[in-house]
Amino acid sequence: GQAGEGDKDTFIAAAHQQLLPYYQVKEYVREFGCKQTDETQAKIFDMDIAAMGQYDPIIDYIQSCQSDGKYDVKWEHKKETTNWNKHRFAHSEMMFLHTNQPKLFPWLIESNGDKTIHDYEGLRRRLYSKKLIKEVGFDFERKIWEHFEWILCVHSSDIRIPGLLKGPKEMKFWCKQVLKQKEFLKWDSLFGDSKDSKIWPYEEQIAKGLEVMYPSYQMTDLLNKD
Repeated sequence: GQAGEGDKDTFIAAAHQQLLPYYQVKEYVREFGCKQTDETQAKIFDMDIAAMGQYDPIIDYIQSCQSDGKYDVKWEHKKETTNWNKHRFAHSEMMFLHTNQPKLFPWLIESNGDKTIHDYEGLRRRLYSKKLIKEVGFDFERKIWEHFEWILCVHSSDIRIPGLLKGPKEMKFWCKQVLKQKEFLKWDSLFGDSKDSKIWPYEEQIAKGLEVMYPSYQMTDLLNKD
């Protein structure tokens, strides 16, 4: 990991003690999160950070040895919107998304406010913004929710989460919540940037308990059944 990234520094201490070689990633950690709602904080950074992107050490090392692979080694990382997209190397590749805060439990982020999938007005949104799509080249956030679906919907009858979910009834409830967010993310990737489509058009129908028919893709009937 990059210098200063918490527990990763302990590996360096261990390597020193054992007289072993080590390498620290030089590419800058990339933050991802929701749009900042605090006006004071927004002047410093427009994002309420929820995760950090960390980079492939092998690709990083190869580029560190190539003079033509560097962008600007003198540039220092600052949490400002004007230089967020700056990379140290021309071909860095994100390897990990460190979801440090909040932890990825659907029942912890299904609320309104900071670092949740609803803003203070209750409107759905991405937890990591579309900057994550730009960085990795596909909708990784939606892929995360597909994994939630695999656990809470597809395998709700044979997977148990002791201490968190109390049996099939709660599994099915959270399956529905996961499906809603997954479908929102798909809609957002297709239409969310349109000036005429800032609000997911099915939010109101779902809130009223109405059956929803999605025009461009099918959704499992678990969403609309008790």
